[in-house]
Parts: sequence; structure tokens; C-alpha cells
Amino acid sequence: MNTQPNILNEALAYLRKGFSIIPVSKDKKPFISWQKYTTERATEQEVKEWFMKYQDCQIAIVTGKISNCIVVDIEKGGDLFRFLPTLMSSTGGGGFHLYYKYTPGIKNAVRVFELTDIRSDGGYVIAPPSESSKGKYKWEHPCAMKEFPREMFKTVEKVEKPTSLPLYRGISEGGRNDAMARYSGLIIRYLHHSEWETKGWTIVKNANKQNTPPLPEDELKNTYDSICKREKANPSPGAVGVSTPIIEEETNVDDDEILPMSEVAARQSIKDVQTFSTGFTLFDEVMGGGFKEGDLVVITAPTGMGKTTFAQTLTRNAVVSQVPVLFFSFEVLVRNLWEKFAEMGLTDTARVYSPSRITCGTIDWIEKRVLDGIDNYGTKIIVLDHLGFLTPKKQAYDVAMSSNYSAFLGSVCRDLKTLAIKNDIVILLLVHLKKTDKPTINDIRDSSGIAQESDYVFMLERLKAGKDEALEYTNDTTISIVKNRLTGLTPRVMCKLENFKFTEKFDVKLDLE
Repeated sequence: MNTQPNILNEALAYLRKGFSIIPVSKDKKPFISWQKYTTERATEQEVKEWFMKYQDCQIAIVTGKISNCIVVDIEKGGDLFRFLPTLMSSTGGGGFHLYYKYTPGIKNAVRVFELTDIRSDGGYVIAPPSESSKGKYKWEHPCAMKEFPREMFKTVEKVEKPTSLPLYRGISEGGRNDAMARYSGLIIRYLHHSEWETKGWTIVKNANKQNTPPLPEDELKNTYDSICKREKANPSPGAVGVSTPIIEEETNVDDDEILPMSEVAARQSIKDVQTFSTGFTLFDEVMGGGFKEGDLVVITAPTGMGKTTFAQTLTRNAVVSQVPVLFFSFEVLVRNLWEKFAEMGLTDTARVYSPSRITCGTIDWIEKRVLDGIDNYGTKIIVLDHLGFLTPKKQAYDVAMSSNYSAFLGSVCRDLKTLAIKNDIVILLLVHLKKTDKPTINDIRDSSGIAQESDYVFMLERLKAGKDEALEYTNDTTISIVKNRLTGLTPRVMCKLENFKFTEKFDVKLDLE
């Protein structure tokens, strides 16, 4: 007989809430042949008999359709914070069980991420207040179950070793580091990790010879080793030797109708598209009120001209207007960014957010964080600093890298534009510009596709005290819209750096080209 006074009552409570339960021992093994309870629930009488019959009987919930739940089982040391908050219990061994609503097609799988498994149809998990030989199970986050984060577990076809690896055509001095880092990441995905130091390194060294000039070998080796270390810590889905969960194929039915264009236009005009002020009078005027949902906005300038400061200024202007912003910084520490925001006047309650850590630059990874931000905080503007750290979605990755770096960057921007449209958000993307005497939109580094995919391109130019190259920069900066897909108007605004943010200089005549 079970000597725990409340566990029978808890078992009956689970049953009444619609869970299918089975009796297990403290070593997690079922006392009964339990497969029938994957399709039918026990009666209250059966449950009472189990707890009378078996000594130290504990509760297990049968996962899957029968209980309307899928459980993500994270062992001690696994990454809990990659997942959306949901109903959660701690386990006896120091791990966690995340309970999500049942989604058809998700199968049981092991090591979908490091120390992380999935329990769905045909599985079970130990439920609070049960005890195992390692300790007691407790509810840690008692709330309603959320939708299963299916996008995190998309099926990725296993990458087989190719008969011929993607070619690297080489680029000039400006983008060699980024290009070789990306090519290194691509190559090691095609090889087993036992081949990284031999075959992989040889391939990358030979590819480097195509650059003009090649990177120094010690610099290249440091980059390559860093990429390998990161990949070992966070293996890419679909890489050779990396298993992924099995999700049954979905049938996606495209039910969009073909209609007269006038009717389609009428339907679209009914939609209330939200507009977000830039905080700059002339920019808002020529943009029809500011940024709009679905916009991809490029901010470009040579290094040191204030791209990040302008992005932070736009962020600050949005936040004070109660528009939540999600800021991805791949280069500058968040601590330093926040110090600048604080100097701009933002307080701890400001609705500006950032990922707790940056672990990846793929658009798939960014999209998951964006969806988290939308679901949890209602974020509408996304800032990505900067393009050089990003990679396109998996299906475009191999094609882009096997052609050239320009196509690669074009794929990134295309994915970002799709992300903006699909989720009704604005994406601000920081991009490097070649340093020339009179830069134009054609000087955006490495790819014409960047400007092509964008709705607006802003260009910054800091002014010097005179014409001498040795003179220091002033606090005055010209900010121009050099592409305006909406109206075609391309104004130039003289701004000053004041209280660590850009503001318009209204005492200067505005230039509208």
C-alpha cells in the first residue's frame, strides 16, 4: 500500500483534468503493462487499486494525444532558456519538464538539443509530487500550457558528404574575414568532427588562396578554430553526425485566391498598417509618417560614422513612443549598449529588449528570438547590428555560398524582408559602407542585393572641422535617405550629436533632393 498521504489525491486530480496516468516505481519503471493507456484513460477505480496494491507507487503522465501534451525533457545542465515559458516542473535529478499543448506529428526523440529529449505519443514522464531515487518532482511554473514551439524542431534532412564541396571563389580585402568564417562554418557542417583538423583545415587553407590577398594563415587558423569550437558547443541541425527530431511532413495548402487586382487592392487597403515615427520631422514626412510594418531598413556608413548610435537613437525614439524594440548586438556588448541608452535617458522600465546571449547568426535562430519577443513583449521593431554576422536560412545557405559572397548577402536580406512581412514588424539592419570621398548607395560593401531588398537606405557621413584628412570629426553628421521605395524622395538632414543621440539641427536649411 502507498504510504504517501496526498499522492492518490493528486493522481485522481490529474485524471479529472484529462491526463492519462500510470503507476510507476521510484526507479521510474511502470508497475503494469501500460501501452493501453496511450489510447484510453484509466478509471478512478483502477487508479485507487493501483495505489492500494503497489508500495511507494508514484505518478507518471502518459504524453501525447491522450493527455493533450508534449513534454520537453531537459536534463541537468541542458539549456532551459531557449524555450518559451510554459507549464513546468523540476525533476528529481535537477532537470526540468516543459509541458506544451499536443501538436500532431511530433514524435518521441532523444537529444534534439544537448541534454534535451521530447516525449510525445507513446511516451511518459514522472509527475509531481512523485519522487524518484534522485529526488522529488515539483511544479515550478504553474500556468497554462502554451503551444508547442514547432518551428524549433523542423525536420532537417541529414547532410551527406558531398562528392564535391562548394566552391569558394575568393573576394577582395574588405570582406575576407567574414567570408572565410562563413565558408569555414559551411565546410565543417559537411564533415565529421574527426576530420575538421585534417581535411577541413586543408580545404579552408586552399580556399583562402583565392582571396586577394589571402588572409595571414595564423589569423585564418584562429578564425577556423573558433568556428569549430562554437560548432562543437552548439551543433547545427542537419550537420553530419547530428541527429534531429522527426516531425511528420505537413501538407501546406495555399488557399489564396486569384482575384481581380482592384479587389485585392481594396482588401489590402482595409488592413490597418501600423506606422512608427522615426523621431525626425523630414524623414517622417517623406516616408508617409515613418516606418511601416513589413519594412526592411538599411543603415549604412563607413566604420566609425555612427551607425550604431543612429540605430540606438531610432530605438530610443520608438521606446519613448511606447513601441517595444528588440536589439541584437553581435559586436558590441549589451552592457555597453545599455550604458549608452541610459545616457540617452532610458530607464530600467524602458521597453527595449535583447537576447540573454547571442549564440548564432542564422535567420532561423533570429526568427525564433523575434517570435519570442513578439509573443512575450509585443516587439514591433527589430535592430540587427550588423549584417556581417548573419547567415541565410538553411535552404539558401549552400546555394549562396557555392556561388559568391554577394549572393550570400542578398539571400540574408531576402530572408529578413520575408521575416518582416510575415510578422508585421520593422527590421533595421546595419551594413558597412566602403570608405570613399563621396560615398553613394553603390558603395554598400560586398552586395548590390542589400539595397535591392530594402525599403529604405539611410546613409551617414560625419563632418570634419575642415578639409584636412587629419582633422578631427565634429559632432555634426549628415544623415540621408538614399533609397525610398514608398515615395522616391531622398532628403538630407543635418544632425548633431547631443546627449549621446542624434537630433535634427533646425537652424540649418534642410535639403530635399
